[in-house]
Amino acid sequence: MKPKDPIVREGFQVVQNQYAPPADSASLAAHQKRKITICNLFLNYKLSINDIAKTLDETYKHAVCVLIEQGIIRERRSVSREVRQPKPSSLFRSRLKDSEDTDPGLK
Repeated sequence: MKPKDPIVREGFQVVQNQYAPPADSASLAAHQKRKITICNLFLNYKLSINDIAKTLDETYKHAVCVLIEQGIIRERRSVSREVRQPKPSSLFRSRLKDSEDTDPGLK
């Protein structure tokens, strides 16, 4: 048997075929209900991410992040943007700061 080709929609590999909302969704907070709605519209109603963003007055980025977070689509980036390296401090800034510390006339 030949392995089934992965489903790709809008450039994202779809991991799940259908979405079943949790039974207690009525008691969830509004932002959690919004996530459920995004997943439901994408998988069960086959809406595009752009259509979901327009319908729910969300950003495209937020809709994609929710779908990735919920395990519905696979992230395309090889390195996640969540992990950020601290910016190196500016050489100019550090020298300016040092001169303020040593020169009482600059304060």
